[in-house]
Amino acid sequence: MVVVLTGLLVAGATSGAQAQQPISVGQQTANPSGWTFDIAPYLWLPSLHTTLNYNLPPALNGRLPTDVSVQPADILTHLNFAMAVAADAQYGPFSLLTDFMCLNLSDTTAHIKSIDFVGLPAQPISRSVQASTGTRLSSTLWTLAGRYTVIQGDWGNFDVIAAFRYLGVNATTDLTL
Repeated sequence: MVVVLTGLLVAGATSGAQAQQPISVGQQTANPSGWTFDIAPYLWLPSLHTTLNYNLPPALNGRLPTDVSVQPADILTHLNFAMAVAADAQYGPFSLLTDFMCLNLSDTTAHIKSIDFVGLPAQPISRSVQASTGTRLSSTLWTLAGRYTVIQGDWGNFDVIAAFRYLGVNATTDLTL
């Protein structure tokens, strides 16, 4: 991904690409010759609410459901690294589009709900006996798409798009009772 983004930046800088201007109503779009590039870093502060289900060691044969919650105002205090960028490259009717988001948080507040042993009822764990809990969470979301404009007219475009999306999440929770 870094190679693709670096390539888009270098190609945009060397091709003399210019920012696209809004098109006024009734104004025809000019079909630029050669490559055009757009890149847009952006900021996104989501609220995060998730339940993680950790498997206990095989000898215990169960799971450990954990609630993790972070509000947008708290994300910056737990943030280790974040990046969000969208980019596209276009040449005639062909386009390549990408959107990449990466987030790494540490020491977020977590609550172990219970210990669930297979074949036995869940054993709830009270918040009062949890001396400290902390979750480290990293996630990556990457979308890459190719587009071809089949038909173009005053009414709009008919495009064919092929894409894939990758989601990777890694979480670790530390617990002291």
